Amino acid sequence: MAKYWYSGYDDFEDDDIAGEEELILPRFPEGKKAVLACFGDEGYITVEVEDLFPIPKHWEPAFIQTNSWYIEPSKNLLRVPQPCIATFKVPTKVRVYYVFREGQLQQFVDISAPIEEAFVVVALRPMEPEFGDRILYAPGSFRSRDEVEEIEDVYGTNLYVLGDIVGLSKVASVKLKDIALKSETWNTGIIDPRSSNQWLPTSLKVRFKADDHDLPYGELFVVSNVSGKDVVIARTKLLPSKGIGEIIIPSSWSVFYKYEVLEIRENKALKETYIVGRISLKGSGNVKLVIEPRWIRDYGIRVLSIDPPTKYTELKDSVEMEFTNVSGETSYLIEIVCNGS
Repeated sequence: MAKYWYSGYDDFEDDDIAGEEELILPRFPEGKKAVLACFGDEGYITVEVEDLFPIPKHWEPAFIQTNSWYIEPSKNLLRVPQPCIATFKVPTKVRVYYVFREGQLQQFVDISAPIEEAFVVVALRPMEPEFGDRILYAPGSFRSRDEVEEIEDVYGTNLYVLGDIVGLSKVASVKLKDIALKSETWNTGIIDPRSSNQWLPTSLKVRFKADDHDLPYGELFVVSNVSGKDVVIARTKLLPSKGIGEIIIPSSWSVFYKYEVLEIRENKALKETYIVGRISLKGSGNVKLVIEPRWIRDYGIRVLSIDPPTKYTELKDSVEMEFTNVSGETSYLIEIVCNGS
């Protein structure tokens, strides 16, 4: 008969993942490795067992591939007439998260289950955010895998074959893949042409397309170069998508903008207001600023001059200005006319 030895944590509840008590977990002899299939909060462990197999806590027999079997309740032992394949239902925790850095998206998954080591397959449903928001804080093992096999569209689910993973009783982290994005990144801000403001951080808006990649819901960490160092500047959520999406960060800290009102002239007869202002930028990146009068209703706005020239688009009630490849600090003089009541 095969012998089993045990180690790990006592409980698998959230508050006890990093607890001090021991959980009885089997380690199988060489050649008898378990297979774990994770479906969010639910998982299935499949392994070859022999008579008197001790069923660990949180393991619930799902189906046993033998003619007859029963559980000896006093010691929670599985009784089978001969070695066979058994599948147990277990609680699992899966967390998907991403790191966005300079146009590239890295996808990771954290897995926790009541077993120390197994061959792991994870099923992710791209359009359902049911387990992306569960965060696991506990010491665990981290694996960076060069290749993770992905099988797409299996009954609407993507299956990731992660292979042999150690540290599942705590939290095992696996890098699924690097995703090159076709992206357009802009630092954005809004200006009321009659109101001066001091230096404000722009927001960051990234529109991206990841060809042939379904992206499940998950946490998103945005990393930017600040003073020559990689710094996490924001944490947000990546909504599930079929490879097309938008990331909005309230404060990018990459570019700051300031607006000063220099002159205001009103022509009451024509209901026109002429405004001269100075827009200042400092930082590094591409910038879009929207000039939007907020003190009048049913208004229109036109640009009379910008020095130095830059690209702009006049809409019915606003002007969108583009400043590409901003580097360091620079200023622009702008004259506009607003009309309306």
